[in-house]
Amino acid sequence: MADDSILDEIVREVQQDGVYVAPAFRQHVDAAEEAAIEAAVARIDTPVTVIAVPLRDDDMFAGSAEDLLTRVHDKVGGDGWYVAPAYTFDDGDYNLTAEQWASSYDAGLDLPYDALGIAEELHPTDLGAGLVELTTAIADGNVTDKVTEANQARDARRAEEGRPPISTTGSDPAGGDSDADWIVSGIVLLVLVVLVVALVRARRGAGGLRQAVTPPARRHYALPASVLDRVREADTDRIAARADRETLALGERIEAAEIGTGADTTAWQSALDHYDAARRVGSSGDLLDAVGAVVLVERGAAALDAALAGRAFTPSTPCYLNPLHGTATARRSVDHGARRLDVPLCKACRKDLAAGRAPDILDVMRDGEPVHYFDADAEPWSSSGYGALQTDLVERIHRLG
Repeated sequence: MADDSILDEIVREVQQDGVYVAPAFRQHVDAAEEAAIEAAVARIDTPVTVIAVPLRDDDMFAGSAEDLLTRVHDKVGGDGWYVAPAYTFDDGDYNLTAEQWASSYDAGLDLPYDALGIAEELHPTDLGAGLVELTTAIADGNVTDKVTEANQARDARRAEEGRPPISTTGSDPAGGDSDADWIVSGIVLLVLVVLVVALVRARRGAGGLRQAVTPPARRHYALPASVLDRVREADTDRIAARADRETLALGERIEAAEIGTGADTTAWQSALDHYDAARRVGSSGDLLDAVGAVVLVERGAAALDAALAGRAFTPSTPCYLNPLHGTATARRSVDHGARRLDVPLCKACRKDLAAGRAPDILDVMRDGEPVHYFDADAEPWSSSGYGALQTDLVERIHRLG
């Protein structure tokens, strides 16, 4: 089927019941799950659209779920919240992308920044069950409780792997680790040592020590200039439009917010600071600044959620290779030129590296040549990894004037 025909088919389906599942995706979302998703979105006042299709680098969407959602919305029009898997592997592992179009704050879904974790964390290898869980939570109005449950499930898995919860990790390479960070790191190191010793003994007792094989890290990778130029030029306008929409929506949320006595004033100030910084950088017309605005708005929205809930705000850590991938879930060592870097990565990038595939790195054109964003001397993004390496983006933006 031609690309235009596929797009038209998706649009026809979602206009009828809000859901489209490609025949090739039935192993991930079966008919019963599709019906459950349709029933859930029918109960949601704000239009919700769920699309599950296989994406390829050579399709009309350039393999981008964001581009898919944007093209479908452009044809459907109006307000709405759209969600689709950014990738789905045969083993069931997946990652979701969501986009929202809203003419005003009241016209959008007021979801926490980590709402997609309801699907990804509660059903990490079952896309259909995850989408049912997510849409049902929105329809039932218990997203906050489900997000808490999802975060607990994520941290429980991390504990089983000998890693601390997401909320307790993180350090500032510029400012050094706190005492708490050293304590947590020491505990984790101790646990890992105990586990390694136990594993070695068990393997020796079973008849010999099996050597672990580590996949070779990928070295510098860049897309061909012609492909990169075409893709990234289209991305600039799309991401800039997304940054404008989300900045406007955050501003409207801040304006409408009622800060009571139980609010966290530090988190509230952080929300204001991130909103102001997003407005400053989002209008430059540069792709990397537009991405920065998206990251700042997401952090500002999270800070606002924290302020209204009366809790402290801690910025999430984005994927170092591409902050548009969302929150990083683990650290990995990667080779870049003559350097070896230990950086936070999302599930998709870790999967690509482990399989020997080139990850989707955020690349731009500089002096007619494609480069990774962290080689582009674009501050504060290049050196901080959009907050992946150095957390405080707002302060760095103020320092640059």
